[in-house]
Amino acid sequence: MRVIRLRMQSEEVTSAAISRACVLHSAARVHLSAIEILRMTRRFVKSLLSTTLAIAVIGLASTGFGMQSSPTFEVATVKPASAEPTVGMILSPGCHGWDASYGARVIAPVGRCRFPYTTLTGLIEFAFGTGQEQFSISGAKRWMSDDRFVVEAKSDDGMKATREQLLQMLRTLIVQRFQLKFHLESKDVSGFTLVVAKGGPKWTKLDDTAPPAPGSAGRGAISGQTDPARIAHILADHMRGPISDRTGLTDRFMVDIKWAPRPSDRDYVATYEYGDLPSIFTVLQEQLGLQLVAQKVPVQVFVIDSAQRPE
Repeated sequence: MRVIRLRMQSEEVTSAAISRACVLHSAARVHLSAIEILRMTRRFVKSLLSTTLAIAVIGLASTGFGMQSSPTFEVATVKPASAEPTVGMILSPGCHGWDASYGARVIAPVGRCRFPYTTLTGLIEFAFGTGQEQFSISGAKRWMSDDRFVVEAKSDDGMKATREQLLQMLRTLIVQRFQLKFHLESKDVSGFTLVVAKGGPKWTKLDDTAPPAPGSAGRGAISGQTDPARIAHILADHMRGPISDRTGLTDRFMVDIKWAPRPSDRDYVATYEYGDLPSIFTVLQEQLGLQLVAQKVPVQVFVIDSAQRPE
């Protein structure tokens, strides 16, 4: 009987030990599972962030802005503007690549972008609209055109950064800091095409060796070095509508023209004169041998889906 009782106690001890071992094993498995879940979660988040960044880059690339990668500035700050604007602050923002060319008016050192007093819509127009023949912005909330910001950005190797590379970095900066989401649309709107009038152009082409120099433009006036594309760009503001350069000419030439400022309406066939100043239609044809033709013009529209003030 004692032998049987001892054997039963031994079996009970063995059973208890096995049960305890099972419990410990299960606990260890739960612990390991928790660790593995944590690791999997971390891997998933990392993958998600990488995918999000990739999607943002692909989105920019698909818009036609040459964003095959996501270049960024070495250092960049975006903050609300506190100082009152000066003439220099308003007229001279921009990005200064080592290949800065004719027409660039910037106060930034080489390899930097500087906007001392700008708006989100102003940044978008500069970063995404530069080089676009016709460009307009839609969907902007009031603060996007009213709130002023100071933007300072520096590339990691300023002496090697081209203007286009700086523009790509600026686009990335705008998307990141303002959490900008957008898409592009194309539509035909009423406007003008700038063409060569009968008799041909009436200017003297500058020699290719002539040093480039920015001209100037104001309300009802253009002077200094210019070219047909620049004239079309300036007149688009004057005419309050898109103007597409269809001259097919890239000549640089000197100009000094003045015309009567238009009233606020959009009478495309107006030929009126104010005092001694003729209309822009007359000036273009008689002094430059160019002509504005009213017609539908394709315009690329930058549609803002959402954006936030930078933190």
